[in-house]
Amino acid sequence: MSSFAETAALGYLKSQAIEFVNYNKRQMSRIYPKGTRADSSNYMPQIFWNAGCQMVALNFQTPDLPMQLNQGKFEYNGGCG
Repeated sequence: MSSFAETAALGYLKSQAIEFVNYNKRQMSRIYPKGTRADSSNYMPQIFWNAGCQMVALNFQTPDLPMQLNQGKFEYNGGCG
């Protein structure tokens, strides 16, 4: 398993998208917000989910669109996963 800051993961998606998707088929990956998000804002998790990232961490204290997407995906899956 590997942890990637959102900026590193975006870099992989821009420069090595196929390799990153193939990595996620074999390994677990966790994406976390970059350290400069002092305002607890969130990035759009969908791009990382689309690339096969299994754990996409968000700032739960900010009820914005990315959190709504996360909550909707969780509820659609029966409150699990």
